[in-house]
Amino acid sequence: RTHPEATAERLDAFREIVAGLGVPWPPNQSMATFIEGLDPKDPRTMVIQIQAKRVNQPAFYTPEPQAGHAGLKLQDYAHFTAPMRRYTDVIVARVLAAKVEGQEIPYQDEDDHTLKQVAFLMDQARERSSNIAVASDKILAAAYFKDRQGQSFEGQIIGARPGKIQVALDDGPPVYANISTVDASGKLQNESYLASGGSELIAGDIHFKLAESVKLKLTTMNGRPMFVPAVIAAASS
Repeated sequence: RTHPEATAERLDAFREIVAGLGVPWPPNQSMATFIEGLDPKDPRTMVIQIQAKRVNQPAFYTPEPQAGHAGLKLQDYAHFTAPMRRYTDVIVARVLAAKVEGQEIPYQDEDDHTLKQVAFLMDQARERSSNIAVASDKILAAAYFKDRQGQSFEGQIIGARPGKIQVALDDGPPVYANISTVDASGKLQNESYLASGGSELIAGDIHFKLAESVKLKLTTMNGRPMFVPAVIAAASS
């Protein structure tokens, strides 16, 4: 199981975001120490923890150690669970058992599937699993918000990108809310841009800052919930 180190670009982006939130990351401090030292009562802490997870690069399977496991700070790392939940668990257990028992190591030739082929198939399966989880979340969200069009919901802003904010609702799953809207003539309204190192989204005179509370309005369903910040919904009506 290989987990590459975070890129310098991702680390720099994280450093700019937390600085914009007023919680600068000391340059000579590890991220783990920085995260552990955050105040759990501070509303910015959850947002910083979420942003820290997004710094990570995707992990993947390989037959030989490559970049090591950055998260665990190990050069050589493999895993399997008991009970076994993944096919990779079965493969690792078989290889280890063969080594312990002094038997021929499996998955070494084309007829028996090489470890390289197995690793490739397992990464594909993991990607399918992730896509299914995302699709399932959308189905559950649609069921949760069914017949609630026009209602308002409160939550905390945990992410932002031009045109959208991500909100952890106080009562409900995390959702995205549209900042940029289109009027009846097709003209773009509330065009937005990131500021303060990516910790703030500005749309005209309206500012949306990470970790702050926000009220959203469920405007339409059409198979999936569509949210708009209440302040923008009020200005557009």
